[in-house]
Amino acid sequence: MNLCLVRFAFIFAIAAAIGMGFGLHPALAEPEESDEEAEVQVLSYGPIHEAFAETVVYDPQPGAMAPKE
Repeated sequence: MNLCLVRFAFIFAIAAAIGMGFGLHPALAEPEESDEEAEVQVLSYGPIHEAFAETVVYDPQPGAMAPKE
């Protein structure tokens, strides 16, 4: 048999064995939610993102008035 062919087959066998070893990972279970996380409802939509929201004022006061000319 040709020495180059034997060398190629040996390298291919090693690469295949290594590749199969990386591909056979066991399935992992998802972590359970805690009680605190179960109560939180995350919304990705709505009128405004919470980062840009201001505090709600239930008794509004008039703001600065500009004089009429």
